[in-house]
Amino acid sequence: MIEFQGLSFRYPGGGLPALRDISLRIPDGAVYLIIGESGSGKTTLAKVLSGFLGPEDGDMTGRVTIDGMDIHGVPRRNLVDLVGLVQQDPESQMVTLNVEDEVAFGLENRGMERGEMASRISWALQAAGAEGLAGRSIATLSGGELQKIAIASIIALRPRVLVLDEPTSSLDPPSAWKLEEVLGELSSKGITVVVIEHRYSWMAHISTGMAVLSEGQISAVCSPAMVERVSRRSPPSMSRVETPALKPILSLDRISFAYEGRMALRDVSLDIHAGEVIGVMGDNGSGKSTLLYIIMGLLKPCGGSIRFPDGGVRTTSLLARHVGMVFQNPNHQIFESTVNEEILFGPRNFGMPKQEAESRTNGMLEVIGLRSRRDSSPHLLSLGEKRRLNVGSVAVYDPDLYLLDEPFVGQDPANVERIMAIVRERVKRGASCMVVTHDPDFALQTCDRIAFLREARMFVQGVPSEVFSFLQKEGEGWYLPSGWSGP
Repeated sequence: MIEFQGLSFRYPGGGLPALRDISLRIPDGAVYLIIGESGSGKTTLAKVLSGFLGPEDGDMTGRVTIDGMDIHGVPRRNLVDLVGLVQQDPESQMVTLNVEDEVAFGLENRGMERGEMASRISWALQAAGAEGLAGRSIATLSGGELQKIAIASIIALRPRVLVLDEPTSSLDPPSAWKLEEVLGELSSKGITVVVIEHRYSWMAHISTGMAVLSEGQISAVCSPAMVERVSRRSPPSMSRVETPALKPILSLDRISFAYEGRMALRDVSLDIHAGEVIGVMGDNGSGKSTLLYIIMGLLKPCGGSIRFPDGGVRTTSLLARHVGMVFQNPNHQIFESTVNEEILFGPRNFGMPKQEAESRTNGMLEVIGLRSRRDSSPHLLSLGEKRRLNVGSVAVYDPDLYLLDEPFVGQDPANVERIMAIVRERVKRGASCMVVTHDPDFALQTCDRIAFLREARMFVQGVPSEVFSFLQKEGEGWYLPSGWSGP
């Protein structure tokens, strides 16, 4: 039994408490869901439960016990057998250079016998849908692939309590449903599973309870039936906008790219027009992020070409003013010491007049819901808040093309709508957007076209109804929108 007894926690430096008087019981062997708005305290709760945060890390009152034992009285080095945490940012969890070493790391530190360790590594990789990643360098993995390895490295330890902080944020649909099976299996063996999620329909069938956090407090505790009911709610309305006649921005002609000899893109062709939203979909590791990097000029293709209407060539510095990219990992895009300065970063570097830059910054802080955090360090924001900051720091200087790599990580439905309202307004004025997403409902409602990649190639592209009909015929039911029955 996990029990939170009047738990409150405030980070150093003052400000409002991240957690306030949390009291909650989670039975042994439960699969328990924690939900709430971005910044409501979910990740802090996960870190306190797993021992990553304790009385020495901030102003903490109350207790967290497992079977009556106060976890903060257990030395952190001994907590690994008790609680395992899959962190929200999988990249921050990597400590070795290749996949097998990463999964083996915790097992080696426990002094596990070699034969048992090999068996656990094989099982964990398969359970996480990552068996195909064996032998790979960590540096070559996509965000979704990193997430699989982070999951594998923790479930291999088989702790008594498994805590997962947004474990499917970068996973493709097949991998998310595979994870459901694994968590159900672990629960049946007596392991207690606590999952923090914004998109949790994949968990509805195995969840045994749910708690809702709001501003650091528990606002509701729900039954399994309620979990099922809430997961069926329709996503926020984000209908496509009516756009003017399409004008070409650029064309990709048979683009290819390889990492360390492994093809990440192979002969990919795509036209991008003004005034449209293109959804980029596909399995983890299929080349989606690489495609965006090449358009941004951060990677140089080893084959093919990028053509512009005037026939000219664009350097990365020239592209930067007209193409804005939001990276998959929010931490890769933070440069300044305060939220306000982060929004100002682009306008200043592009020579925007001071008064206009400051006016735009004030307006953008309001739009992304971070006005009250303007003087805070970006590194103190939640992952969802960092993501909104990333989007705002790009949108503030009005690029012609937005490249958004999984922009909804850490976002509740209200903030998904907040981000898309920014994009819709720009697209309506003639800008274009490419958005990497694993959410077919979002793609159907929002995107004018979908480009679906499979094993580094363009598998299918077209308007959403055509693409989903094709995927249905190909037996790709994982990628169909909710209730899809054809166009």
